[in-house]
Amino acid sequence: MAARCAVLSVITGGGKWVEITTHVDPLYQHLIVTAERKFWRCVESGELPRLFGVEPPKPRIEAVRVVDISASNSWSEFADLFRSTRQAFPLQLSMRVFSRASLMNSASRFLPRMQF
Repeated sequence: MAARCAVLSVITGGGKWVEITTHVDPLYQHLIVTAERKFWRCVESGELPRLFGVEPPKPRIEAVRVVDISASNSWSEFADLFRSTRQAFPLQLSMRVFSRASLMNSASRFLPRMQF
């Protein structure tokens, strides 16, 4: 096992093939080949793999919170409200800008010394 470079071939979840080439670390190369042999021995014999001197990884904290909404229809009412008012939002935003400009224009006529 005297290879000077290594190639890692990965197929991503989107089906894209990525090839990563890197220089080889001889100690790491020996350890990875040994681990691969032990893994395949477990696959062929059906025995459970044993970790060598390493604790198994602890479960990660869930980053996504799963909420059961099957007992409530309030989510659908909020979704319907959002859907029905979504088109009005840009109009309301432009009216707010227009109203503010009109107010400032009117106020500047009555109070010429004040700066807005």
